[in-house]
Amino acid sequence: MKWLFQPYPYRPHAVPQAIRYSVGEGVFLFFFLYFFEPFGIQQWESPTKVVHLMGFGVLTSLGTLTYRLFLPRLFPVFFQEKSWVIWKEILGILTLIGIITAFNLAYGTWYFGWRYSVMGVVHLYLGVMSISFFPMVLS
Repeated sequence: MKWLFQPYPYRPHAVPQAIRYSVGEGVFLFFFLYFFEPFGIQQWESPTKVVHLMGFGVLTSLGTLTYRLFLPRLFPVFFQEKSWVIWKEILGILTLIGIITAFNLAYGTWYFGWRYSVMGVVHLYLGVMSISFFPMVLS
């Protein structure tokens, strides 16, 4: 388990860069949902389907922006570049996925009337994780 404590490159983000990356990830998500229609989206029969999908993209952008800009300011000691190691990167990625999941859960509950159990939240988290694989690899 020593590998978890190996240094890992930390990439702090300036505000313009964080906004650009976050908007790009939200746009990616929108197009991914629009073209591939995973998770039963192909069954949606709604004239506002595109607007609903845009909502998920906007929330993804807000979630990644929250992670990139606000969490490092709330927890500056944790996010220090000199002490960034593999376990912190892993925890950071899982936290980012959790933030996006929470935003999507709030959106789904408010806008779509979703009712979730613990297993429903786990499935949503895993769904967000499966899609987030692509932007993580590309960034």
